[in-house]
This record gives sequence, structure tokens and C-alpha cells, in this order.
Amino acid sequence: MPSRFREVQAFARKLGANCMAHDIASLAAQIAFYAMFSLLPLIILVMYGASLVVPHRVIVELLLGALRPYYPDLQNATQMLENSLNKLSNIGARAGLVSFLSLAWSATSALIAVQQALDRIFEVTAPRSFLARRAIAALFLVALVLLTVMSALAMALYPWVVHHIPAGNWLVTAFTRFSGVTRMLYPLSLFITCLIVYRYLPSKRINLNCTILGALAATVLLDLARLLFVVYAAHAATYHVVYGGLTVVILLIFWMYIALIILLFGAEIAGLLAQMGGDEGGVPT
Repeated sequence: MPSRFREVQAFARKLGANCMAHDIASLAAQIAFYAMFSLLPLIILVMYGASLVVPHRVIVELLLGALRPYYPDLQNATQMLENSLNKLSNIGARAGLVSFLSLAWSATSALIAVQQALDRIFEVTAPRSFLARRAIAALFLVALVLLTVMSALAMALYPWVVHHIPAGNWLVTAFTRFSGVTRMLYPLSLFITCLIVYRYLPSKRINLNCTILGALAATVLLDLARLLFVVYAAHAATYHVVYGGLTVVILLIFWMYIALIILLFGAEIAGLLAQMGGDEGGVPT
């Protein structure tokens, strides 16, 4: 038991040293900076893609539902977000080919920053080329748009199925179960997201078991931090006094910074486990 405790202690010290050496707080700040400029183009692209198959009102409700856990119930906060999303949806509807390409280019900037940060944490010596980085970021962007479209489609179809198909029908039962499962599987979706990011965004792939443990640690910490942040933001009256109508934006950026630190911390755990297991080289991607 003492030897096991010393191993854990040594791992914690090494993990702290790696976090300091790689300066994950600064890396998270850099990614958050890029994310600030990528967030609006990303939302416009998501709304543009989803509005091709479902009404934009459903998309607004979906995005509001996704953002609601992360901001406090301040005065007019929900109304401000809803108005902003409605305006962004109108911009997306008018986007031409050139605008679409420029939005996609801007939206991938944050993903490029995450790739570079993970390469630094995993100590990659031969990173991907510029075009390869953009291609991987574009694939992640397409996957995000498709996921939003499918979620919005399910939201749009659920009321129609419930009201127009007799109760007890297999389709109604399937939609009801799907609705319940999606609410229960938020931590699982968070885990899968972290796993995919750690596995496919960096320029090399480390041991899968190490990646799973890092993603698991990040998932637990992100879920805990999310709950604590909502409590903190709900009582942070100072933000509303100082920033006024910008309070929601400031809090979302602050949350983004905290979440990115945790994301990079999980990568540090995965990288250190791989290093201790003798898998320092990894597999180039």
C-alpha cells in the first residue's frame, strides 16, 4: 500500500510538472481567444446547415437548450441569446458560396488551435502540414453540423409523432425512449467527444487505453465544473453590475476558458500515462 501511494504521489507530481511545463492555462487562453472569433461563424454554419431540413425556430431552441446549462438566470439573458440566435439564423440563410467558405475557414480556427495545443502536450516532433490540419478541422466541423441537424430533426419530429400517431405505436415508443436516453447520456456524449478529440485531433495517436483514461478524467471534471460554474455564475452579481448586457457573453467566454483547461488537463493525463507505459512515440496520423 505505501508503494502504491508513492506511485500515485509521483504521478501527481509529474502531472503537475507537465502542466506547468506545457503551460496549459496559457494554451487554453489562446484557444479561447480563437474560439471567440470562431463561435459566431460556427453557429451561423450550424444554423445554415440545419435550416436546410428543419425550421430555424427548432434550431434556435436546440442551441438555447445547449447553452442554457452554462449561463445564469440573469435578467433578459435568455431573451438576449434568443434574439442574437435569430439574427444569426437570418445571416446564415443569406450566405452565398464565398461567404460559406469564409465562415467555414473562420470556424475551423479554434479546432486548429486545439490541434496545436494537443501536439505540444503529446510532444509531437513531426506535426501535420498546414493543409492536413485544415482538412481534419473541416471534418470535425462537418461532423458537428451533421450532429446538430440530426438532433434538430429529432426535436422537430417528436411533437408531430406524439400528436398524430396513436399511443402504443412502436414509433411513438421509440421516440419517447430516445428522448429519455438522450437526457441520460449527456456524460457519455461528453466522454465520446473527449475521446475523439484526444484520439484524432493530435498529429499522433497514443495508446487507446491511456486515451480512454484521459477522456474519462476530463468527462468527470467537466461535468463537475459545469455544475459548480452554474452555481457560481448564478451568485456572481458583480458581473451584471460591471458588464451589463455583456454579462452572458463574458460568462460564456469564462466557462469556455475553464472547460478548455480541463480538456487539456485530460490530455496531460493521457500523455503521461502513455509516457509511463513506454508509448512515447505514438502512431503518426
